[in-house]
Amino acid sequence: QTPDTNQRATRLARSAVALAPELSQAWMCLAYADWRAGQYRWSDEPRDEQLARALAEAERAVALDPRDPDALYVLSLAARNYRGQRQRADEALRHCLRLSSSYAPAYGLLAQSMERHGRHDEARAHCDKAFELSPLEPLRVIWHSTRAETSLATGEPQAALEEAQRGIAVNPGYAQLY
Repeated sequence: QTPDTNQRATRLARSAVALAPELSQAWMCLAYADWRAGQYRWSDEPRDEQLARALAEAERAVALDPRDPDALYVLSLAARNYRGQRQRADEALRHCLRLSSSYAPAYGLLAQSMERHGRHDEARAHCDKAFELSPLEPLRVIWHSTRAETSLATGEPQAALEEAQRGIAVNPGYAQLY
């Protein structure tokens, strides 16, 4: 995904919303594209405004279909990055997993949240579940990073290094692992 492909996705999602405003997936796609533009600063629009819009679009998607795990995942992304609504974001992920216990990216994102709040055992368990469900998921680089952070936090530098190396092998461009 690049700024150019994200702009194209945004245009397509806006068209989908205009054609079918009752379609949860259209709002979810628009929310994801707006979140990415704000998250990675792929727009001249003020970041806070972009993320606020992404959150509102994700909320709309969930309101239209509260049983859509994708919409809940995107709501979690938007809530996490907009004014620190971590608790709400984590609850959206938990609800996503109640609806679809095989949603590997939700386990991975929840693991990242658990690690950032010192809940190392839970972070490891969620990473393990994500890898078990989807060992070749492109997002696994983030799971490797979370495992590395967990190992550092628990005094296991060699395990952290090995996990970072696994992540670098998956995605050499993921700077956090260096």
